[in-house]
Amino acid sequence: MEKFGTENQKEITDFSPEATDLLLKYEWPGNVRELENAVERAVILT
Repeated sequence: MEKFGTENQKEITDFSPEATDLLLKYEWPGNVRELENAVERAVILT
């Protein structure tokens, strides 16, 4: 989150409890890259 926040000039400190719950429940078939892409999109859209 910090990496993508810095790249996009945004100060993001953490996920909401709801977002954390969704991230932990998802199986991530694309592994770490898919997770990174999801986090980057979330930071950009915030």
